[in-house]
Amino acid sequence: MPAEPEQPTVANRRHFLAATAGVLGVAAAPVRKDPVTHVPLDQVYGASDEKGRRFPEKWKVEATKGWWREICKSFQSNGSSNAVLVCGEGMEEAIRSAHWVLCCGARATTAYSQKNIPRPVWLVAFLGNAHIKPVEWTIKSIGVEGRQIRLNYRPRDQTEDALGLMLQWSYSYLAPLPKLTPGDYTVELYDEFERAVTFLRRVEVER
Repeated sequence: MPAEPEQPTVANRRHFLAATAGVLGVAAAPVRKDPVTHVPLDQVYGASDEKGRRFPEKWKVEATKGWWREICKSFQSNGSSNAVLVCGEGMEEAIRSAHWVLCCGARATTAYSQKNIPRPVWLVAFLGNAHIKPVEWTIKSIGVEGRQIRLNYRPRDQTEDALGLMLQWSYSYLAPLPKLTPGDYTVELYDEFERAVTFLRRVEVER
């Protein structure tokens, strides 16, 4: 029995309708985009500017320094970029949830909560290991657009001399996200210089 033809996606339908409208001389209806909700960079733990100046850290992390250190070590031992979603009522709880995912094998297919409470949601991201100065990667923005969660970053100018403080640094970040509705999301790391997604993961935010 012949297989049924593949159904076109919504995006394909939109492109087909737009092309058809152009041929017929009819103005195509504009494609509506979801607004982008950005996370203020001064709320991103671990972020810094191009000169390495750390943004103010609003939270006391004395109780979770050991947990965060182990997370960074886990990132460093793997070396490749990564991003997960976790849940926590505050920074300490979010770090503990991230520790379970990244160090203890808890699932990363859902926004993991150590206390089984799927709110609020945090982004935990890692860009790589590199020297501290000059800064290797700088976060430009973190935004939520519809079902897409994207961290935009920019690598340093490779024409600059990289000599300096060569102490290895884990470029790891923790950011509180705006309120998310239940469903599947794509979590992306985006290189603004290369104009390319360098990491993508699909994660479910549970009810």
